[in-house]
Amino acid sequence: MKKTNIPIPENEKTRLEILKNYNVLDTIPEKQFDDITRLASIICGTPIILISLIDENRQWFKSRIGLDAIETPREISFCQHAIMQNDIFEIPNSLEDDRFSNNPLVTGDPNIRFYAGAPLKTEGGHNLGTLCVIDTQPRTLTDEQKEALIILAKEVVTNMELRKERNKVESEKRVVVEANDLLNTFFENSPSNISMRDKNGTYIYLNRNALDSIGKSKSDIFGHSIYDIIPKKLADQVIKDDQEVIQRRKAVRHEYQNGEGEKARHFITYSFPLINADNEVYGVGAISNEVTEYKKKDLELEKTNERFQKIFNQSPIGMMIASLTDKKISFVNEAFLKLFEFDSERDVLGKMPNELNLSNTKDAEEGRAMLFREGLIFNREVTSVTNKGREISVLSSVNQLEINSESVLLISYIDITDRKKLELQLREAKVEAEQANVSKSSFLANMSHEIRTPLNAMLGFTDLLELTDLNAKQKEYLEAIDTSGKNLLVIINDILDFSKIEAGMMTIEKVAFSPQQLIHSVYAMFFAKAQSKTLKLYISIDPKLPNLVYGDSTKLNQVLINLIGNAVKFTNEGSVSIDCEVVSLSDTKVKIKVSVKDTGIGIAPNKIGKVFDRFTQAEDDITRNFGGTGLGLSIAKKIIELQHGAIQVVSEPGKGSDFNFTLEYTLADEKEYAPVKKEAIIIKDVFIGKKVLIVEDNVLNQKLAADLLLNEGFNIDIAENGQVALDRLKEKQYDVILMDIQMPVLDGYQATKKIRGELKINTPIIAMTANAITGEQERCLNLGMNDYITKPFKRNVLLSTLSGHFNSAGNIEAMVAHPEKPDNIQEDRITNLSYLREFSEGKDSFVREIIQVFLTQNPLDMTDLEKAIAEDNYAAMRSLAHSLKTSLGFVGFPERLIHLLTEAESLAYKQTNIDVIKTNLRVIIDNCRIARTELTEELNSDTH
Repeated sequence: MKKTNIPIPENEKTRLEILKNYNVLDTIPEKQFDDITRLASIICGTPIILISLIDENRQWFKSRIGLDAIETPREISFCQHAIMQNDIFEIPNSLEDDRFSNNPLVTGDPNIRFYAGAPLKTEGGHNLGTLCVIDTQPRTLTDEQKEALIILAKEVVTNMELRKERNKVESEKRVVVEANDLLNTFFENSPSNISMRDKNGTYIYLNRNALDSIGKSKSDIFGHSIYDIIPKKLADQVIKDDQEVIQRRKAVRHEYQNGEGEKARHFITYSFPLINADNEVYGVGAISNEVTEYKKKDLELEKTNERFQKIFNQSPIGMMIASLTDKKISFVNEAFLKLFEFDSERDVLGKMPNELNLSNTKDAEEGRAMLFREGLIFNREVTSVTNKGREISVLSSVNQLEINSESVLLISYIDITDRKKLELQLREAKVEAEQANVSKSSFLANMSHEIRTPLNAMLGFTDLLELTDLNAKQKEYLEAIDTSGKNLLVIINDILDFSKIEAGMMTIEKVAFSPQQLIHSVYAMFFAKAQSKTLKLYISIDPKLPNLVYGDSTKLNQVLINLIGNAVKFTNEGSVSIDCEVVSLSDTKVKIKVSVKDTGIGIAPNKIGKVFDRFTQAEDDITRNFGGTGLGLSIAKKIIELQHGAIQVVSEPGKGSDFNFTLEYTLADEKEYAPVKKEAIIIKDVFIGKKVLIVEDNVLNQKLAADLLLNEGFNIDIAENGQVALDRLKEKQYDVILMDIQMPVLDGYQATKKIRGELKINTPIIAMTANAITGEQERCLNLGMNDYITKPFKRNVLLSTLSGHFNSAGNIEAMVAHPEKPDNIQEDRITNLSYLREFSEGKDSFVREIIQVFLTQNPLDMTDLEKAIAEDNYAAMRSLAHSLKTSLGFVGFPERLIHLLTEAESLAYKQTNIDVIKTNLRVIIDNCRIARTELTEELNSDTH
């Protein structure tokens, strides 16, 4: 490698190659070189003498006197200049030479003042280094000393040449010795039997394997005749074959058998002449391998070939064998002749396969291309024509084989004519079934609409009647109507869900959700129902359950509602418990087992296998006593299996049931979790004066929506179909449009297209439809509608949806963004039990029990919250803020305080604004203390 300021000879590349060929660099000291340096020291009288060799980066010293170093960098060496000369390179005083005055070898150890170097020049004129003399005092050499130094330099090169030749000779000797050793090792360790005999048949060498094969020692064989070792008959044959080898002076292959019958041993031997340096044959060498096992396999192969011939000829599959050499057919079996209606083999043998015209041109070309590309064809369906012109369908397979050392094609044909006819019939039946399924889906959609439309009116007017003054008997009748309507809605939803599953239209989503929160929410949903039956409702969740997972929370919610709902429904006394345990947990996956156990009526052993069948219940009187379609468990099982889980049941009549299922979820990153949005806040003042166009053809639904919205302060217009709606919109502007889907003249889809396309109106459109078929919501939104609610809708659902769209205009954002409410809203208390009383349907005992649960649990939550604040634990603060929103909402905390929790949860999720989070949560702690006082007083006043 070239260095800066280093003088480089013109022949540098060749010079370095020659230097390396001497193999002298980095070798140990040698006497002949040390003698030369000692002689140079005597002649020149200097304290330092070096034999220096210069490679790419350094000067290395083969011999040295007066210097400890074994090498120095090339760029600071004096010798790098010396190899540029053909004569002595001399520096009388280095301090007076600008090239060296600042050299570290001059300014430091060894303090060079005088230097003289004679180049080590090869016969080809390449300077490999120097013989140099060095002194720490300035001086010069005499002419005699210079001449002596040059002579000694030549002597160094001569010794290098001699050393190189000596090493070469020694290397060649080593190669010969190693070759002989390797050859002997090869012979001795060869798996073959290697032997040598003189011309008289006397053994002169056998390797280890040959001795082991014969079973004798070297002393028993060496110097003995072949007749002393093997049977005479075999020995006569070997001697005869040896004479042939000697006469022909070339290697010959022989096969020998030693012994008879099953004990016979078979050998293949290659015999070759042993020829000396005078070109005379002095004996025979033999390399022999036992092939007894191969002979046995040959016999087995012959038997196999016989069996193959038998199988080939008797196979029910039509088969043909054609040579790859001349492409002609050599064999066909009876099944082939029968399948393609040939009279005899004479019609086929000796011909090429394409001459038989079994396939059309296109099929034949495709088959050849496939065979060339993939090397084989397996069960390729083709249409063939028999010798008598009849069209048949066959599965054709082609493979290349070796039969008796010949490459052939084995072509087989299986008649699938009848199967193809059956497949055609099945396809036609499938088309009919699909058409029937489409008809069924259409029927379900229409029936859904037709049933939900009057049901919507019935439940809607029930909501309106609840707002009027009713006597006790009227409330009883109204409650019965509402309950019957809701039960009918459950039945409709079950049938539609099952229809979706059967049609393969139910999909599984993967979103981040909290399994703990979901299970708790379902528990809260059934708490009141369990209390009304005086049942204990227990919940237990494994602490190892991860906070967030990816999965379908809606489907899990549906399964839990079904199982817990059944448990509560079929249990009249005792308890229902919900247990969630972690079965397995890794860095990426969690497998959970959820059990719903009850002390209810139980299931008979002979009925357990039927509880998951559709439209089936365990006993005939269950439907009569408890109601239900018998679809719920079937749907739950299908949903679990769609997620690769499993469900089972253990039950005993009169002692209860245990329904448990397992599901596996992928762990979710906390950063990818977005809390589910709360329903929009309903603020009635926002509705006053808003203009709504109700597009609905059903008179009852018109009246229901109109009465509901008029009571809230809306101004309404009604259009009985889409065309009337378009006419109204051309004349008047509206704040929102409620759009039915199925209407005469112009339906909701067509009307929406025209509103967005032709009229260019961007007024929010909310779809109201009784269709609950999969994809309905997506279709509505894709057409340009802004929202979607299903019939029958509840009053609060409709008002919440409407309120959400007015929120987007900024009408209530200001109210939510600030903790203070407007002056006209007074709050004397932190708690408001109106929601809880409404939820309990007037059952004071339930209200008191919920208050007692709150008074027990809330202090514990506050302790955890204070600890999380003290430790700056974002995850704990976020989790507690989220869970507190539910419990505080139950006891009617003001929205301004709930908003503080929502803000704290959001900031904790982002791990930012820790001071705001803490301030919000401390406000909650203070208000919870007031709330507990209020609720304690509430309990005491109720008791008295």
